[in-house]
Amino acid sequence: MVLFAATLSLGGWLGSEVSPVFRLNKFTSQLIRNYSDLREGSLHRPHIEYADLAPTLPSLLRNVPKAVVSAVVRPMPWEDSTPLYVAAGLENLLLLTVLLVAVAAAARGEWGQLPFALVLALAFYCLVLAALLGLSTPNLGTLNRYRAVMLPYLLLLALQNDYAARWLRRIGL
Repeated sequence: MVLFAATLSLGGWLGSEVSPVFRLNKFTSQLIRNYSDLREGSLHRPHIEYADLAPTLPSLLRNVPKAVVSAVVRPMPWEDSTPLYVAAGLENLLLLTVLLVAVAAAARGEWGQLPFALVLALAFYCLVLAALLGLSTPNLGTLNRYRAVMLPYLLLLALQNDYAARWLRRIGL
């Protein structure tokens, strides 16, 4: 895990030294610009509002938990009455249930069969992608579509425990 963190840190530092495009202030400014532009078109639809989002690392880090939760489990069925939002919300309630079962299994030490390195890499990928999507995409409908790139990996992690395996066998999967 330390090697994983060190490799990412070194890669980030080297990237910022090679090109100004990879510097943190350029990245955060672009992220905030994207959020602001998309928010203007989403004001009359369900969207994410951040009270103090600014192009600084402390501001982004303060808002990451809300961004991750929003990217993974929003919209909820009661957030909008249009059929697509209600359907997406029901899907998100099922996803939330699967994730809570996975957390309960992990709390009991029943992680599953995947190797630790793979779990670490997939969890990191899902967490970072959820944070970046949640911070840059305020429209919940768009966010629900964009998260498709991380959802298979998140489900792989969440469904590898014994509880999920028993449930999947019961429904014939």
